Amino acid sequence: MVSSSSISALVAFVFAAAELSSAFPIAYPLADTVGAESRLFARGTSCNKKADCNNVSRPRNSFSQCKSNVCTFRCSTGYFWNANTSLCQMKSGVIASSAAAAAATITRGPIPNPKAWTATPTTTAPPAASTTPACPDESYMVDAKISSTGITGFNAKSLGWNTNAIMSWFRTDSTQDSTNGHSWCYNVYDNSQPGFAPDVSVMLANFQWSNTLAGAAYCGLEAEFVLPNGKTTKLILMDGFDPKWVKTPSSIDVIYDTFMDLWGSTMNDKNSVFQGVKWRFTGRRDSRYLFNTLN
Repeated sequence: MVSSSSISALVAFVFAAAELSSAFPIAYPLADTVGAESRLFARGTSCNKKADCNNVSRPRNSFSQCKSNVCTFRCSTGYFWNANTSLCQMKSGVIASSAAAAAATITRGPIPNPKAWTATPTTTAPPAASTTPACPDESYMVDAKISSTGITGFNAKSLGWNTNAIMSWFRTDSTQDSTNGHSWCYNVYDNSQPGFAPDVSVMLANFQWSNTLAGAAYCGLEAEFVLPNGKTTKLILMDGFDPKWVKTPSSIDVIYDTFMDLWGSTMNDKNSVFQGVKWRFTGRRDSRYLFNTLN
């Protein structure tokens, strides 16, 4: 979700490229080639740097690169090129989380639209203390296997509290927030979902700066939040917060509808934030919001 808030723009081209059907042929590599490359003929072939290839068509779960002055793509870490399906396919056993197992065993319903709070306050300031939030659907919760997965960011290993957090807000499809309806978790999302985004650099550093490994590990994790006014709620990790907007190490960005319900009224002021928030992971994952499943 890059935004004044979100890093989604950083991965926007992943979805755009996957959706586009190029009018130019791609000379795909041989089947089962790990880290396969292919010369791309779409939108010109020459390049001087990687940025020259950003708009060149390529498969999902791959990244562009400039090699020998020619635009190419390479399957992302943990993926290999499968010429039979013309896809960058995830290598077996590569997912460092319970996400794959949950996806295989849990029947996911349609994209839900729950809210963290059901009340409709009319005040323009944060409402008085309350402790009656609407929690995520228990029937979709699975063990996140945080310890065995190797998730360590944000005190995850001990399920410890992250304190002194600033809670800001963002819209999921907004020019102002540099979002386009596709999250860092490689999923479609909207303003009504009960999601939040912590510092993406912490998640990436935990998994060798691999978007796929970090996303598979962190996306869908449930966290509980306590606001300074006493309100509590549970939200699901659905995106990544651009570190340039992170003012304290544990700061988070919350999807619009949920934030406004917590705030007590709707507004558009980016300076209106909650300060002194504390939060922690619960050790569970919502199987509806696994990495790269809501496309």
